[in-house]
Amino acid sequence: MQTAKIMFRSVADAEEFVSCAERYPNHMDIQCGNRMVDAKSLLGVIGLGIERKLNLKIYGEGCEDLL
Repeated sequence: MQTAKIMFRSVADAEEFVSCAERYPNHMDIQCGNRMVDAKSLLGVIGLGIERKLNLKIYGEGCEDLL
């Protein structure tokens, strides 16, 4: 499992991230506090908040360009 801290500055940044994440077969989660959503869900990602520090968890290998 790979982890990274991420932050989206705008809704467009979140859309770009989700679009890129959907290209990979790996399961990914984004966590903020005690809330966790699928990183490939645009509504879930936006629901966590823009301009907040988030934790990205990628299960598997080969997604280094997302980090």
